[in-house]
Amino acid sequence: MLRIPTSTLPNIFFRNLDARPIGTLRNLEDEGDYGVGKFEQFTWKQLLDGYACTECARCSNFCPAFNTGKPLSPMQVIHDVRDDMRTRMTGRGPLDALIDRFQHGAGAEADVVKPLIGGRTSEDVLWACTTCGACQEVCPVFIDHPEKILQMRQNLVLVQEKVPTDLARTFTNLERNGNPWGIAADKRMDWADGKSVPTLDDKPDAEYLLWVGCAGAYDDRIKKQTLALVDVLREGGVDFAVLGLEEGCTGDPARRSGNEMLYQMQAQQNVDTMTAKHVKKVITACPHCLHTIKNEYPQLGGSFEVLHHTQVIRQLVDSGKIVVAKDGDGTKKVAFHDPCYLGRWNGEYDAPRDALDALPGTRIELPRNKEHGFCCGAGGGRMWMEEKTGTRVNHNRVDEVLASGADTVATACPFCTIMLQDGVNDRNATERVAVLNVSELIAKSMVRKKQLQQPGPTETP
Repeated sequence: MLRIPTSTLPNIFFRNLDARPIGTLRNLEDEGDYGVGKFEQFTWKQLLDGYACTECARCSNFCPAFNTGKPLSPMQVIHDVRDDMRTRMTGRGPLDALIDRFQHGAGAEADVVKPLIGGRTSEDVLWACTTCGACQEVCPVFIDHPEKILQMRQNLVLVQEKVPTDLARTFTNLERNGNPWGIAADKRMDWADGKSVPTLDDKPDAEYLLWVGCAGAYDDRIKKQTLALVDVLREGGVDFAVLGLEEGCTGDPARRSGNEMLYQMQAQQNVDTMTAKHVKKVITACPHCLHTIKNEYPQLGGSFEVLHHTQVIRQLVDSGKIVVAKDGDGTKKVAFHDPCYLGRWNGEYDAPRDALDALPGTRIELPRNKEHGFCCGAGGGRMWMEEKTGTRVNHNRVDEVLASGADTVATACPFCTIMLQDGVNDRNATERVAVLNVSELIAKSMVRKKQLQQPGPTETP
């Protein structure tokens, strides 16, 4: 029987009091602390969440970490915060002793009050989160689980200075080279060699800034997606330019990994650069960049109109500026994998599907799709951390793709491409299913204007 606490209705009523876009974090100066290490540092609304929980366990049942054998249970994290507050405010009673005995064995109830981080909530629990938002999406009482986890990560990184080795290396790469891969910053434009891609210095009045992103500039696989997108934008007549060597990481990897200070340094530098160059409109190839520039840069004074590349591609196809050949293999099946930061965090499910529907073949849906789409496993800094517990999240998702019978799984996120391709490789299924970005599929089927202008077979030139 579902438990309905008396605090449920007030919790629903007071949701999103500060009107921040969903999935955004508070700036540290707004909190007054370096993350959260004890219950007093949470807001009253966040503490109310613990008493509003209906214990339906939907959050945990939809969590990719929980579903692949990781120690994270979003519901338990909420209960940990609630129990920490109750214990410290009222003292330890019989219920606390019973809980400790059940969780930790006989004699545990005699221990001193445990710290919130490393005691009630282990560090492994906090680092297991991919920040996909599946838990918050299904919560019937609007509890925000990811924010609490990320605030506790901030405390681990900034106060306790406890950073997993993998992430410590990533932070060093970001600090020294401005990208998680650690490749020299002066190579950020190497992807465009010989392609005559304009920068804003060359074309200061360009309508759009194309935000390439670190993956699009440095990862050999994702460079192909970037070039495909440039091809599509040019064919569609989009007036764009890039920042070139002045582009830096948006800060998403640092912020979602708890290094708020590094995030703000990177983000402020980008905001200042974009403002100085009078940027108004931005096209991103990455949903993480989309989310950060669109929803979090305004906290630092940067307000821009930001579009995901699939939204632009849909506009180009619908307007007829891009013509897609329909005479391809109509028997092919394409499944779309929803990126968490495009779908759940920014509400865009239709644009990539509409673009795919213009292609030959059949688009099919995976069993877990749209608001219930399953994470690829790369978010929240997990892209640069090894999975050492349970099964790999990307393996879980790829198994679903393979079972669907799709010939191609389409993505709209560089991280998703990398994770799904790794999963397909690990399953020895590269001959069965291709992993391609929407931009690559459109570029492959696109009819160039010069082709349309060629005379037909019965015409005389």
